[in-house]
Amino acid sequence: MRKIFTLIICSLSLVSCGQKKETEIIKENNKKTNSFQVLAKFIENNDGDKVQTTKYKLLKNLSENEIAETFEVGFYNYKVYEKNQDTVLLTIENYTLQKIKNYYIFPDYDAKKGIENAKIDYVDFKYWENCETGNECNSLNFSRKSESGKWYLIMPCGGTFTNLTLTKSGEIKPIKTIKIENSKCPPYFELTELRDGKYFANMISCGLGGKIEFNIKTIK
Repeated sequence: MRKIFTLIICSLSLVSCGQKKETEIIKENNKKTNSFQVLAKFIENNDGDKVQTTKYKLLKNLSENEIAETFEVGFYNYKVYEKNQDTVLLTIENYTLQKIKNYYIFPDYDAKKGIENAKIDYVDFKYWENCETGNECNSLNFSRKSESGKWYLIMPCGGTFTNLTLTKSGEIKPIKTIKIENSKCPPYFELTELRDGKYFANMISCGLGGKIEFNIKTIK
């Protein structure tokens, strides 16, 4: 009876170990295929027999994943993304079946799940420098259409480390604070949910600093 009992316990332990190992493998695979987001500019489409690819230029990596300045994303060509592309917010995944340099896939190989048109505006280094040194520094004006989707404002880098705060006019507490090292540049603010009005961005860094102001307006 003891032998039978011992055999049952051993069998259950093996099953448990097997399940644990399988769970760990699944978790590891999920870790490898977790999707991440980047802002990018469309370059070109490339047709394929089964999988179509689209090439992009990286504008801003919104994740901790490493990604090249130009890269391709694959999707099944029977799920062709029909909207025109320019600047976009991409949700992509690492391709784990084999190693292909600078190649990713859309979730479920479906471009409709991975591409979202995005509006991207910029504040350049020279403009901010003019504001810092007391030269011409007029308020910037950024506008969006009422049906616009995601909206991002990409800022210049100020040096080895850049500290930025975003504050709405008339308020004391910043809406957002960014602390970023040079390797993670450029810094950005998402404007999507911000109300129309005047805003201030303040920078502290070794190579650039001071405050700029800009206006957000929605056009119907």
